[in-house]
Amino acid sequence: MALALGILLSVTIWVGVMQIIAWTWNQHVSKLAASGQRVDARDRHMSISRVAHYHTVGWTFAIFLFFVLLDLADFPLWQMLGFAGLLALVYGTGAITRGEGEWVGKDDPQGKALFGRRRDALWYRVLMVADWAAYLACIVFGAALTMEALA
Repeated sequence: MALALGILLSVTIWVGVMQIIAWTWNQHVSKLAASGQRVDARDRHMSISRVAHYHTVGWTFAIFLFFVLLDLADFPLWQMLGFAGLLALVYGTGAITRGEGEWVGKDDPQGKALFGRRRDALWYRVLMVADWAAYLACIVFGAALTMEALA
């Protein structure tokens, strides 16, 4: 029962974080468009499904198998969640750093930050780490629930 509640809570948090990411992006694009900055048509609107698409089926399956193997090796749930948190920190900050590198390399709109340059950098990092943390928590709880059902 606790594992099912963990999955439910993780999915709820993940959907909420994806909604915040989509809202933030849409607000940022509105500010860019209002300032006369050209924004590609495909980048003008962000949706939850587009944010979720970032996590591919292949990676999801591979990470799921990894946590199943950890469960088979008798890692307790709290350790798997801790490991997922560390992975979220690495993947979340890496993803936003790569994204910023691509953005700056193409067309960095000076002075067009949503909250300010430094606050934007912190905000987007927090959102990406939270996105990865909730996503990985869903996988950890799913793997643990699967293993409990098979036992």
